[in-house]
Amino acid sequence: IAAAGVDIDALMGGAEEMMETCAAADMEHNPAWRYAGAPAALFGIDRRGLLRPGFYADMAIVERVDTPHIVSDNDVVSLCGWTPMAGSPLHHRVVATYVNGGTTALPLNFKQ
Repeated sequence: IAAAGVDIDALMGGAEEMMETCAAADMEHNPAWRYAGAPAALFGIDRRGLLRPGFYADMAIVERVDTPHIVSDNDVVSLCGWTPMAGSPLHHRVVATYVNGGTTALPLNFKQ
C-alpha cells in the first residue's frame, strides 16, 4: 500500500464497495488482486498477495490523519538521503504491519 503512485484516498475510500467487489469472482476488477495478488502471481511468489487460508498474511494497517505530513528528504532513513515523494502530502499513516501473520514493526515515526 505504501507505494509511490498509489492513491491511498481512493484505496481507503470505498471499504464497503471493496468488500463486495473482493467477494466477486471477476478478479480483474478486484482491487486486492490488482495491488497485491497480481504482482505476487506475476513474479511467481508462492502463497503471498492475498488473505486466504494457507497463505502468508502480509499487510499494513493505515489510518487517515487530520493534518497531512509533507514528505521531505529529511524523512529518509536510507543511505540515498532523498525521495521522489519530497513535497508530497501524506494523508495516512501506518499504524501496524504484519508479516506472516504476526506484528513485525512499530508505526513509522518521522524525524522531527
